[in-house]
Amino acid sequence: MIKAVLFDVDGVLLDSREANAKYLKNLIVKAGYPMPKKNDLKKVFHISLLDSIKLLTKMKSEHKIRRLWKRAELKKDYPFDLIRVPGGIKETIVKLSKKYKLGIVTSRATAGVEEFFHYTRLQSYFEVIVASDLVKDPKPDPESLLFAISKLKVKPNETVYIGDSRNDLIASKKAGAFFILYSPYSECPLLKAGTCTRDFRELPRLISVVGRKRP
Repeated sequence: MIKAVLFDVDGVLLDSREANAKYLKNLIVKAGYPMPKKNDLKKVFHISLLDSIKLLTKMKSEHKIRRLWKRAELKKDYPFDLIRVPGGIKETIVKLSKKYKLGIVTSRATAGVEEFFHYTRLQSYFEVIVASDLVKDPKPDPESLLFAISKLKVKPNETVYIGDSRNDLIASKKAGAFFILYSPYSECPLLKAGTCTRDFRELPRLISVVGRKRP
């Protein structure tokens, strides 16, 4: 029986793909580094900001990486106008909150989660938020998921994680939780995740279905 539903932010609760790519590209170039390759920009969508800077700049100096990371955290000149939210997000979250405990597990830092709340005003529906700065090992390590599950006082096999990447899928499996792939940009066979949807409004039905299976 499912008792808790956890959500990733980027790619699930927020469509920040275009905004993040533009922001990071401009940040890297202004800092004096070569224009990031398109393939590298695609990779950073599912990793932390710190790891994104490491990948895009190819820097070896930890000091320089962290200095640029701190500048990036300020989000100066971030293209907020490019951020979108899934259709039906408010009614879906409200509906789910009446039946399940809800939480957020993300590769964003805690401050970055505020962007989601700024656009949706849904913070009161989430009982726990686990960001990358609250754990030692980010996804695909299951630490962040297990931390959220513990905070909600439920079991892994009573939990569903809604994610959009291979790292999310791996973290769910390692934690022993169910997984639903939210994939608005690609066909559902992606990652062989089993349960998948391109429509956020389908989540309540799918969550009730996966609860009858083994994680």
